[in-house]
Amino acid sequence: MRHDGPVARRTKRTLIESSDDPLRTAQAVGASRTSKRSSKRLWKVYSKGSTVLAGVVALRLTETTWRLATSRKAPNDPEHPEVLAREAIAWALLSGVTTELTKILISRKTAQYWVRSTGNLPPGMDPLSRGKD
Repeated sequence: MRHDGPVARRTKRTLIESSDDPLRTAQAVGASRTSKRSSKRLWKVYSKGSTVLAGVVALRLTETTWRLATSRKAPNDPEHPEVLAREAIAWALLSGVTTELTKILISRKTAQYWVRSTGNLPPGMDPLSRGKD
């Protein structure tokens, strides 16, 4: 009899996330495998979905941060001549950093979910070499 209640799932997730080798641990706790073809398609959906989500989250986060820092709305068109150069540069820096950090964090969580679910790295992602440099 198999018990896969909320506690068992949480324990597996904690085990995998705290492991030095989450891929091997996911396989050891019984992550289900998928066929190459279907996994490749499914990963594309996950990857594209996480990219869209990251873009939406980053825009909201950037606009909110700007509003909190300046007490003004974010510039709609930073290239416009009436927008001060320092304001346009600050907006570019803030939006660039926020966008990239959000994308990295959401993409990492998506890949971690994939490893927990399938026991494999996402298609096209190679294992990191853990050798001594």
